[in-house]
Amino acid sequence: MEQTLFSLGEIPSLSPKLTLCLGNFDGVHLGHQALIQKAQQVTEGDVGVLLFDQNPAQFFPNGKSLSVLTSLEDKCRLFASYGVERSYIVKVSRAFFALSPEDFIADVLSPLKPEILVVGSDYSFGKNAAGNLPLLKKHFRVEEVPLLEREGKKISTQAIIKAIQEGKIQEANAELGRPYEVHGTLREISTQNTLRLPIGLFFSEELVGPTLLSIPLAATKSLVLGQEQRLRQLRMVFLIKANMP
Repeated sequence: MEQTLFSLGEIPSLSPKLTLCLGNFDGVHLGHQALIQKAQQVTEGDVGVLLFDQNPAQFFPNGKSLSVLTSLEDKCRLFASYGVERSYIVKVSRAFFALSPEDFIADVLSPLKPEILVVGSDYSFGKNAAGNLPLLKKHFRVEEVPLLEREGKKISTQAIIKAIQEGKIQEANAELGRPYEVHGTLREISTQNTLRLPIGLFFSEELVGPTLLSIPLAATKSLVLGQEQRLRQLRMVFLIKANMP
């Protein structure tokens, strides 16, 4: 997948007949995957996603968790595995999130020249999330994807975060459509019967889940200090249901 990092005012490399998916995309859960599938059905060119280089939640406190399900690197890896050809990663700031809906269209979306936009039915954009689908449809062809539900509730990043924090890993995996995993560099191994991974050393972003992972060494024989590792919550992390001292 081709990745393009750009700032406001820059014109990134363009793709003819681009079909662009819009959303927050933390977790790349089943709802996000539905957008990709719709884009692949309607596109006559490449399928792309618009991503942010930082977690939007840190710029405006709104009661939502600041934890992230997936790093930017892992988002790109997942989207590539689902057949997305291009990711456009915009550098964000407080000023970026203060853009009016009209300026967001003019300064962010229009320079990418998308032929089609694919969004969830609750998609909003611009300052105070004031931008809506009727406004977007005045400027672009928009394909709207209904919200995906499980057991009568909308599949959402916040619901998945809550499930993981409560140790309900099977519930989280069902909404992700895959086993949840964390990705980082192994820094420390204890001499006791468990592998202890201080989150502050292990991850660059605030991780969903316990402050300290404690994993049976029998499950870590293939782990090597200093190398990137993928730890599947399905097998290990879900054993811990609360923060450890």
